[in-house]
Amino acid sequence: MDKWVKNLMGICFAAVIVIFGWKLTSSTQSTIKFYQGEISIKNPESFAALVDDIKNDSKSNEASEEPRKIDVVKTQEWSIESGWQKGGPSREQYCEQQRMIRVNEYPGRTVKLISASTSHKTKYNPFKNDYYNHLCSYIDEWIELEAVL
Repeated sequence: MDKWVKNLMGICFAAVIVIFGWKLTSSTQSTIKFYQGEISIKNPESFAALVDDIKNDSKSNEASEEPRKIDVVKTQEWSIESGWQKGGPSREQYCEQQRMIRVNEYPGRTVKLISASTSHKTKYNPFKNDYYNHLCSYIDEWIELEAVL
């Protein structure tokens, strides 16, 4: 391929990049994203006015005596052990049973299983007896409102 063709392709490529960058920077639409949704603003003047309104509103909230409240995600890790049992439920059944007990005890929480393990031991007296110990670890998550001054 000739040198002038390569140069022409490079110039065209650079022109496309410049035009694309100009289109991106000259956009008149701004977006603010909130926790649950978004607001689109068609022109920057309205956007600046909205920012000023938010600043003024936050100053008036600081003057009021009511504290603002925010959602805070709380977590708690915990585990439970079955103790040595001769027979009984499988590890999956035991862990699910304990998770459901916790969900019923704290209905506003999400209870997730982190890990589960089973230990085994055998005793002979004089016959063979197998014993199992299940250990289940969980994490609870829930949302609380907390006051912010």
